[in-house]
Amino acid sequence: MTTFSFIKRGGSAVSSFLNVLGMAVAFAAFYIILVQVNYDLNFNKGVKDSEKIFVMSSSVMSEDGKRQLYYCRPLAELIIEVSPNIEYGGIMEIINNNNGKYWVENDGKYWVEENGERREIHFKNMSAMSGTAFKALGFEAVSGSLDDIISPSTLAISETVAKRFNLEVGMSLNYEEHKDVKTIKAIYKDMPKNSHFRDIETIVNVVDNGIDNFDEWGHNYFVKLYDETQEKDMEDNLREVLRKYFVEQHFGGMSPESQGMSREQFDMAVNRMLDMAQCDFIPLEDLYFADNVRTPIEHGNKTTTIILLIVAILVVGIAFINYINFFFALVPERIRAVNTKKVLGSSRTALILSTLKESFWLILMALAVAAILVMLFNMTQLTHLISASTQFSDNMPVLLLTLLIAIVISLVASLYPAFYITSFEPALVLKGSFAATTAGRRLRYVLIGLQFVISITLIVCSTFISLQRRYMINFDMGFDKEQLLYVHTSEYIGSNAEAVEEQLKTNPQITDVTWGSGNFLAFERMSWGCEWKDRLINFQCYPVATDFVEFMGIEMTEGRSFLPQDNNCENGVFIFNEAARRQFGMTLQDRFRGHAGQAEIVGFCDDFCFQSLKEEVSPFALYVFGGSNPWWHLSTIFIRVAANADYAQVMKHIGTVLSQWDAVNSPDEWQISFFDENVDAIYKKEKSLSQLIGLFTLIAIIISLMGVFGLVMFETQYRRKEIALRRVNGASVNEILAMFSRRFVKIVLVCFVLAAPLSWLIVNRYLATFAHRCPMYWWVFVLALLAVLSVTVLVVVLRSWRAATAHPAESLKTE
Repeated sequence: MTTFSFIKRGGSAVSSFLNVLGMAVAFAAFYIILVQVNYDLNFNKGVKDSEKIFVMSSSVMSEDGKRQLYYCRPLAELIIEVSPNIEYGGIMEIINNNNGKYWVENDGKYWVEENGERREIHFKNMSAMSGTAFKALGFEAVSGSLDDIISPSTLAISETVAKRFNLEVGMSLNYEEHKDVKTIKAIYKDMPKNSHFRDIETIVNVVDNGIDNFDEWGHNYFVKLYDETQEKDMEDNLREVLRKYFVEQHFGGMSPESQGMSREQFDMAVNRMLDMAQCDFIPLEDLYFADNVRTPIEHGNKTTTIILLIVAILVVGIAFINYINFFFALVPERIRAVNTKKVLGSSRTALILSTLKESFWLILMALAVAAILVMLFNMTQLTHLISASTQFSDNMPVLLLTLLIAIVISLVASLYPAFYITSFEPALVLKGSFAATTAGRRLRYVLIGLQFVISITLIVCSTFISLQRRYMINFDMGFDKEQLLYVHTSEYIGSNAEAVEEQLKTNPQITDVTWGSGNFLAFERMSWGCEWKDRLINFQCYPVATDFVEFMGIEMTEGRSFLPQDNNCENGVFIFNEAARRQFGMTLQDRFRGHAGQAEIVGFCDDFCFQSLKEEVSPFALYVFGGSNPWWHLSTIFIRVAANADYAQVMKHIGTVLSQWDAVNSPDEWQISFFDENVDAIYKKEKSLSQLIGLFTLIAIIISLMGVFGLVMFETQYRRKEIALRRVNGASVNEILAMFSRRFVKIVLVCFVLAAPLSWLIVNRYLATFAHRCPMYWWVFVLALLAVLSVTVLVVVLRSWRAATAHPAESLKTE
């Protein structure tokens, strides 16, 4: 028998086609999922000397016990100076633009003059860092020198940006908004694609901002250690260094008595400062999955990654179970040919090797089809489900691993069928007495049952992932998000808020306008930490306009809302949520340090969701700067429109008004968004996971049904004589179909009993990562059972119909 001779016969052709197709889809799915898993598990590990790089964190902003990636700049510089194990250390400002990227300025347009003409250049993501941070994080210059980034007028750009805009070291860039000039001093090598630094296109010098400010705990410091194993010892030693510093510098080396304090009071004051300044070094390689850190940058979920890895393994497992079942489906047709060769002198070893060769060619065919499927995937919109590129050239380790697993497992899986088909006595088979053994049938039913367990589990898991996302999207967040648009503008526009608002309202479809500071829903925003009633506290703070509470429909629980006259107060005005009142013991009579002095607490409001539902509602404050030197002007506009408004016309009006005030963008370039898009961005990973798991669940079910098809094919082949005898004795077609269906119904029911608790454990583990979670609906499990049961019975009936309706005389004559 030649390598492909078995493909040329009718039943064999169908079986082999389904076998190759099932494995191809499984290999493609496995590769795509493994690309994402590899991306997550190796995040930041491609950064040069990543195992030696750490980010400094503090607990100054940690009411929930989570560390913060912020530190006080003068204390950070002190730690770097006195720690002999720190090779390099420096500041790299991380400011969230709500997409998990770094930036320090609003997107702006630079321009260069060439041959008397102006060429515009638009940088998307900028960062500010010190020269020592370049060395700590492994940035490498390919042209110029990073040591020359020493002032606000100097600039470093990535290789990609240099190529995109045809820029070189020494060129001067004019910044349109600030009317200043920056000179390119260095072009640096692009950072790894799966790192927190991949999107940094431009770097400016951080200069001396906050270098002597002990009250500012909003700086991000990275250090590179000589010996990463000494990290814990460093943390312990630093407490004594900081204690000495506080005693000598903060208290001037004076005795407690000379400051009017007892020794106990003095020690308590020093310990409070030490608790606030306690520095923990978070490994860069652990930052992506760190669950004890509040971070504004891209953050992964290890549970999600593990789920994806399990799905990949299960999909391939189902395919190989199919491989075995399809092989056995061909046994009745092939066994005579194999044993005829035995009679003609072929050895069993030669026949086994021939079968393994067939398996090898089948796998190669499946891999070739899988490669085509991946290339087709790369040409579709489905690529947004994956964070990484799925191009083969970008994932050679994953590609090689997929090939190795495919070949090794397929050859191993083919050994049992090869030994099985060559194990019968030729005389017995050639007489037509072949029948499947009880042990063989039991094994095949166990394998198909395993497929059913996997399929039911995947259906339950994918359904709950989708339900959880829908639950979060539709959750009552505690404010009115209907008919709401928002747009990020510039500080200049914010400084003219009243006039801009008046122009916007000239459109009758705009019913109301208010202002805030960045996205209202965000993983992280301005944090406010300080000493309060002999304890260190922190909360997230969101500066707003005085009409923000009414605009958003936030319910007040005590006190009053903001008033227009609050814009004239000296020290700012706070409204805290109930979570802050409970945790901090606040009252309306308390005063709290604002941006310019002791500020008034005018009211408390209901708890509302201001970040992902993964997080519990934590202390939060709405803040009005007042008239005394605000830190910045509010620049995010929230616009409420009438029901059934013409959104295209409204957005055009908004863009036109904004461009009249700030020509940095044309009317069409302003990013005007629906508020629902802000909600979707918060749950982007959950959406991708839901769609990805759903897609591969469907693939797993289809492959499983192919296995059912193959098993029924096998059953009908070796039971043809039994079916014919039943028909001769009066059995109807429906009774024959019911006979086949009952067996598979029993298998599905047994598998459901096993799959239900397994899927419950997986779903419960996944939902446990959310502070707000959907209920464990019982009907999801019933739905999974009915779905698998119905399609299985359908496949069984369709495949066994031919055997049930065949003329008994023909079957008996053949047998």
